[in-house]
Amino acid sequence: MNRIKQLLVLFSFASLLFSCSKESGNNSSGGVSTGTLSAKIDGVSWSSGLAIQVTKSSTSPVVLTLSGSGNGAQMSITIAEYIGIGTYNINNTSSENSAIYTITSSNPAVIYLANAVIGSGVVTVTSDVGGIIEGSFQFEGYVKGTQSKKSITNGAFQINYN
Repeated sequence: MNRIKQLLVLFSFASLLFSCSKESGNNSSGGVSTGTLSAKIDGVSWSSGLAIQVTKSSTSPVVLTLSGSGNGAQMSITIAEYIGIGTYNINNTSSENSAIYTITSSNPAVIYLANAVIGSGVVTVTSDVGGIIEGSFQFEGYVKGTQSKKSITNGAFQINYN
């Protein structure tokens, strides 16, 4: 089951990487969606201006991935056992939830992680009605094997996945 979840996260992140234009088609199987995904990265405002995506698996447990790209970076948040409105922790007790902030404007890209091994955070889903999911998030992401970190605060999302 872990392998399936990892592949789902990789698929959704890869789909986001290769989305190169704003499109208005929406679907819950991983197509480009409409909405907003924004946060402050070490106090500097960021928003996904290029593409936003929601992937919500149809299997049990439900895996929810929210992704956005633009302005030289990408962000992806995965909730491994999504059950609806509530608070989901990203830490060593929530082994499969994760958040990733990637600086794509640098070569090579720099990836900041929060998962069961490194970093921590929280995602709060406040509404999931009529194909629109809304909420907030924050996390401390670290570059694997270093002490380099980014503080992601004031994160917010409102994404249509219908």
